[in-house]
Amino acid sequence: RVLDEKGQIKGYRINGQKQFITNGGVADLYTILADTPEGPSFFIIEKGTKGLQPGKHEDKHGIRASDTAPVTLEDVYVPAENLVGGVEGIGLKQANRVFGYTRLMVATFGLAAGMSSLEKVIAYAKERVQFGTTLAEKQGYTHKLLVPNAVRIEAARAYTEEVAERIDSGEEDLQVEGSIAKYFATEVGDATANDGIQALGGYGYIREYEVEKIKRDAKIATIFEGTSEIQQSIISIFRLRETIRTKGGFYSGMSNELSSLPEQSGGPMVARAIWLLNELLLVARKLKVTKSQ
Repeated sequence: RVLDEKGQIKGYRINGQKQFITNGGVADLYTILADTPEGPSFFIIEKGTKGLQPGKHEDKHGIRASDTAPVTLEDVYVPAENLVGGVEGIGLKQANRVFGYTRLMVATFGLAAGMSSLEKVIAYAKERVQFGTTLAEKQGYTHKLLVPNAVRIEAARAYTEEVAERIDSGEEDLQVEGSIAKYFATEVGDATANDGIQALGGYGYIREYEVEKIKRDAKIATIFEGTSEIQQSIISIFRLRETIRTKGGFYSGMSNELSSLPEQSGGPMVARAIWLLNELLLVARKLKVTKSQ
């Protein structure tokens, strides 16, 4: 904190460094989450502020058109009016309010990459002839490289769209749903993009056919805005807490709702799986096997 002659806070001095900032070298405004006496807080800092030093552009594996650079802050003075919300210590709450949205956004990045790769693979499979028939007519090809990815992409798309509709309707506290969407959709997109290279054989490894570029771009979606491993941790922690808080009601309610669907829809089968998951969580909690998590 920087105080005026009356002892009132007039600004802040910020020091630190952050790696891998999107648009870090070209941004006009920076939002910085910094520690204050009352806890993490967000600040707005303008380009050119003394002590704000963007680093060199990173030469990346993928998303090469996106500027990525480190940012260093050395005794950067920030006036008190640039404290977002005007109160110290609410930065993490502010961040959590948008995580459902931002993680969902990255989910769509991964989903789009997978869909793009799959579309190119399907077009290629319809044209490429081997041993008298197209690849699209060979089950060894379609059932390994097309069908599983098509199913997973549709499941990821359906869940992502559902969460998006809930956010658009004004529902809040969807951080876990955003994490689920991001984890599932980006891993599916990355795996589909990887299979896209395999599906085109030698041509998949050549830049002209684009699937290798899609794979390079898809990989980042499993890393930024929280790695897949971070999302797994968030999902497990908060879903376990919700299960304990509701004494199993969270998943049992979901199971009961699905069990009322027709058998041919698959709902009752999924309901039984959810019931087993619920029992597993409750038993694990009772036996205290989650204490080391």
